[in-house]
Amino acid sequence: MELIDRYVHEVGEHLADNMRADVEAELRSLLMDALDERARAASRPADAELATAVLREFGPPAEVARRYAPEGEYLIGPRLFPAYKKVLTLMVIVFAALFLASFVLSVLSTVQHPEQGFIPAPIFNGGLDLFKSLIFNFALITLAFAVVERVHKRRPVKGKDWDPSKLPRIMAAERISLVGGVVEIYLVILVALLFNFYPQWVGFAVIYRGIAVHGILLPEFSRHIPALNVFFAAVLAFDVWKLRAGRRTREIQWGGLALNLLGAGILALIIVGPAVFHHDTLVKMGLKLWLILTLLVSAMRVYRIVVGKDFEPADAISESR
Repeated sequence: MELIDRYVHEVGEHLADNMRADVEAELRSLLMDALDERARAASRPADAELATAVLREFGPPAEVARRYAPEGEYLIGPRLFPAYKKVLTLMVIVFAALFLASFVLSVLSTVQHPEQGFIPAPIFNGGLDLFKSLIFNFALITLAFAVVERVHKRRPVKGKDWDPSKLPRIMAAERISLVGGVVEIYLVILVALLFNFYPQWVGFAVIYRGIAVHGILLPEFSRHIPALNVFFAAVLAFDVWKLRAGRRTREIQWGGLALNLLGAGILALIIVGPAVFHHDTLVKMGLKLWLILTLLVSAMRVYRIVVGKDFEPADAISESR
């Protein structure tokens, strides 16, 4: 029965991956037995009304999940820890690849210019910088997962005051990805730190044989930092809201649209304002394309919210006829 499937799936959403399948199978069996027993007692076929009564007796999904996996005090709990390890492993691989690429470039440079000899200092310094960056990003990722661990705990529904008919449908598109939410929070914090404390790294930075090529921001860009900080704070608040909701409700869709428009407004102010970039004309040409893309995405979001489905050009053509 669909209602029981939705209930079991919602309970599984609160459990770690390594125990989810077993718990879901056991819980589904218990629920179906209870439903059959209730149907026999009532001398009627099992239906949504009887299923609702059974689910009310079992209790809210989050409460049932806690019976199978009692919550403890974790920095990063069992449910998120496998994803945490995967993200950290990927990060280590990326940084190792960067160091290897830097080493290979230095060796190739030595082969091409043997008169200069092999200079180990840039490699050592570059490796040390990469290691510092690795530790820094490790701390940021840990912070992001710790935040998600706490904000994702939804407010429990007491007793039987919950409505099983309002259980979310089992649709991946409606679910908020925990890992995706963590990555968003991590990236927002990282970008905010870059713009506020390391603006010289924004854009591009190339270190070749000890010579650094600067990023793209001029000192005049600081006039836009307050507006950007408002945007970063809004994105963080929105990400926390999404994770607590657990699925893409209509309110969250409108909130995402509002964030898109806020970002577009700040982008437009940067574009029409005075020069704040090295190679300002070229950079702002790219920002104009980004602004157009943002507005197109916003228009498609409006269509999806109002119409209730993704935008398809063929639909628009057929509706105009």
